[in-house]
Amino acid sequence: MRIKVIVNPLAGRKTVQPELEKIIGHLLVEGIASDISVLRSIIHDETRTVACQLQKDEYDLVIACGGDGTINAVVNGLVESNSHIPLAILPAGTANDFAYSLKLPTDAEKFCAMVEQFDPHYIDLGTANGNYFVNVAAFGLFTSVAYNTPSDEKNSLGKLAYFFQGIRELPNHVLNSIPIEISCKERHLKGPISICIVANTASVGGMRNLMPRAKSDDGLLDVLVARLPDINTASMFFNTIFNNEGEKIDLKKNRIITYFQTKHLSCSTTADKPVELDLDGEYFGDLPVDISVKEAAIQLLVPAE
Repeated sequence: MRIKVIVNPLAGRKTVQPELEKIIGHLLVEGIASDISVLRSIIHDETRTVACQLQKDEYDLVIACGGDGTINAVVNGLVESNSHIPLAILPAGTANDFAYSLKLPTDAEKFCAMVEQFDPHYIDLGTANGNYFVNVAAFGLFTSVAYNTPSDEKNSLGKLAYFFQGIRELPNHVLNSIPIEISCKERHLKGPISICIVANTASVGGMRNLMPRAKSDDGLLDVLVARLPDINTASMFFNTIFNNEGEKIDLKKNRIITYFQTKHLSCSTTADKPVELDLDGEYFGDLPVDISVKEAAIQLLVPAE
């Protein structure tokens, strides 16, 4: 097996690097891999370009090691390459939402067993204005938190860093809701909102069951829109979801949250300033945006049941 490894050496708390070294050594020594080529890069554009240039006759597997931004870059490159090379993900970021939802292994022994088993499954991707996302597209409060959380806090506190940043930013987002129009077959929403999240799996921003119906292979995207009219409501909502208690919210009775599934939606705004769009934790332009699901878009190695 010929393998291309693409790794972000600065991802997360750097704790995964020793595991990656063990994985590479084991795959070579045990003869699972005949050749392994490694790219170390912290630049997502470079990562995407290299992945886009990969060819099926050169490699049998790509291993991506990094956070959600690195994984996003590799996935975009692989889809653009049209090479259909299967992907294995070794999560190394702060939240690792996508990897958590699919129960992808982080230790060397289990990861090597998954590679040796080599049982790729097709998964869906989201697409937003021409860019693919693996796990989430968002704007509003969560986007601001993702961009503004200090790197040193993420490295020292992990996903708790997002919670503290969210608390710091709550007053501003409650006072400055975004005038939005969201249209799709299932819903038409118009008015001020604080949060909009479109997800491919249940885990978003370290909140492990925020999107309880979401699956990466069901041909649907899950959408959560929240209107937080005052600080008390916002604080209650924030504490509930960051304590991974999202399933306790009664969506049928809740007047501040709209949750639904769809294959396609469009979002626009009449806000005076640009509303930034976040794809897998990275900035990818401003609203308006058309978001849709690309079914069975990529092959991913997953562990045995």
